[in-house]
This record gives sequence, C-alpha cells and structure tokens, in this order.
Amino acid sequence: MVRVEEYPTAIPNNEFEMIVVGYCKYVPVETPLIPMPNAQVSIDSFGDESAYQEFLAQTAEVSRHNL
Repeated sequence: MVRVEEYPTAIPNNEFEMIVVGYCKYVPVETPLIPMPNAQVSIDSFGDESAYQEFLAQTAEVSRHNL
C-alpha cells in the first residue's frame, strides 16, 4: 500500500463505522508473452460425430471470414 485514508461516517448508528480508501502502487509483471499453440480438438470432446462435424464446419467458416 502506498497510502490509506480513513473517514469516519457522519451518520450515527450506521452499519459501517468508517470508510477506508487504500491506494496501491501499480507494478506490472515483466514476463515475456509466449503464444499458445492451437488447440487440438477431437471427436472425443463432443461425444458424437454430428456435433463434431458441426464444429468443424463452423471453424472452417470462421477461418474463411478471417482471411
């Protein structure tokens, strides 16, 4: 934490005793970004041939649109 501010509530018998605001310092993680390999999808992921074939057709159509 860089800084913490506390404010008592102005309303007596309030559910909350005070409002606390914490300020943090942003420290980005410095790691290389490595692309993930494409997923290998098989019929076992779907349970039946028709769902697998539908997935293949949708994937092929998306690929054509991205060209």
